[in-house]
Amino acid sequence: MNIFKQLITSLYSPKDIATFRNQGFGKTILYVFMLMLLTIIPTSIYFGSFITHAFQSVEQAVANEMPSFQIKDGELSVKGKQPLVLDKDTFQIYLDDSGKLSPDDVSSQSNGAIALLQHDFVIVAGGETQTTPYSVLSSTPITKDDLANVLKSADSILPIAITILVLLMYIFALVTAFIKISILALIGIAIKGSLGRNLSYRQTWKLAAYSITLPAIFFTIMEAFQTAVPFSTLVSWFTALIILYLSIKEVRSYEEI
Repeated sequence: MNIFKQLITSLYSPKDIATFRNQGFGKTILYVFMLMLLTIIPTSIYFGSFITHAFQSVEQAVANEMPSFQIKDGELSVKGKQPLVLDKDTFQIYLDDSGKLSPDDVSSQSNGAIALLQHDFVIVAGGETQTTPYSVLSSTPITKDDLANVLKSADSILPIAITILVLLMYIFALVTAFIKISILALIGIAIKGSLGRNLSYRQTWKLAAYSITLPAIFFTIMEAFQTAVPFSTLVSWFTALIILYLSIKEVRSYEEI
């Protein structure tokens, strides 16, 4: 069975998942790579669209709407009343050197935002918050004019930057998936013992890899519709554990490996 058919059957059939335990380990790894690639598609599209639109809006706002400011020694200083909030259709731009706003405040107030805070540069997109301290950006003071010139000259490299960010998102998704699968496989060892199934950790790992399919695809669809799911982490783990349990149960008792 090819990995695309495995994807479909893994959504509803623990019995089929149980048969995947004897396939090559490389095929299972390939499946995880493919599954994680699918899961980041909605986020990548939203993130890329947001960054492109936000970049153009920020470029205009810095040039025409923001007061003079300077980032020096890892700290922002702004002339004028703080904090300043600029509404740009689907997102906001924050400028605050008072320390009243934190990255958590920005992310809780908006699903899309760019913020220059007292010590941090913050991007909120698709429910994800990326925070970068000024101290890691440059030791040279940065003014409003400097930022405007950088934004103006950065148009040509924006597609490359977005590609790199999406690649980093994919790598993070893969690392998270492998950690989750490994933990599930350890739990699977306890499950197979209680059910009297004769499985190795390697086989249980394969079953765990396919058991994450249903929650992964479900949350990918929710992400595509920008729909928040309460207790999403618990729901994802619980669903994967149930499918893993049912898959192990489908293995015959004391079957020879």
